[in-house]
Amino acid sequence: MPFTSAPGTFTGTTSEWLISHTTFSGSIVNAGTIGAGGIVVISSTFTSGNIEPGTVLGGIHIDSSSKIFASSSTVIAVEESTFGGGITNAGTLLAGPVNDGVHVLEVSTFSGGITNSGQIMASAGDGIAVNSSVGVFAGSGPAGGIANSGTIAAGRDGIVVGGRASGSGVVSGPTVTSFAGGIRNAGKISAGSQGIFVGGNVAISVGLGGFTVANFAGGISNAGTIAANSNGIIVGGSVLAGLAD
Repeated sequence: MPFTSAPGTFTGTTSEWLISHTTFSGSIVNAGTIGAGGIVVISSTFTSGNIEPGTVLGGIHIDSSSKIFASSSTVIAVEESTFGGGITNAGTLLAGPVNDGVHVLEVSTFSGGITNSGQIMASAGDGIAVNSSVGVFAGSGPAGGIANSGTIAAGRDGIVVGGRASGSGVVSGPTVTSFAGGIRNAGKISAGSQGIFVGGNVAISVGLGGFTVANFAGGISNAGTIAANSNGIIVGGSVLAGLAD
């Protein structure tokens, strides 16, 4: 039977965590193990919270009737965990200030890719970010690694695979060792910096070195709309005058 309590912290083992037809304030935090059913959000609204999935084998799946408003955090934060099954979002994700819609970091293996057909809004952060000590990121099926057919509105980058320095330091790494499945956009991306960015930024004082993405496979394709203040699509890296963005 699936675990159905929400919000809160789960510490046991279950086949699935189901959040269905409810409105609440709080976060979904997994400190246990969730099996092949994953975390499923159906017709639910989080008024102030996020999802911290921990160890999940069946991914995160959010339907078109669901909304998650993370007032002070990233909406979906996959960090320091084993993650399988991918992320699919058809709902509305609203990130807190200077936070991301979805980010993946310090994960040895992430399988299943990220697919957005809904709305991801991050007013001062990235829409979807895969960076900072990610080992293997692998997509599956026709969606590939990261696929967007919805709307991503971001203050920084719409979709970024790579790293970003803080202050005048270097990007810690390797940021992403292997990324498979490519990036596909058939929706709308609007970004304050880059629309789709594979690479990374450092401050001008340290120059651009061998970091960010060691192996990127699957290519980048755009059949939608990208509006960005800097570049629509960029592969490589940029050196910034002063602080990294």
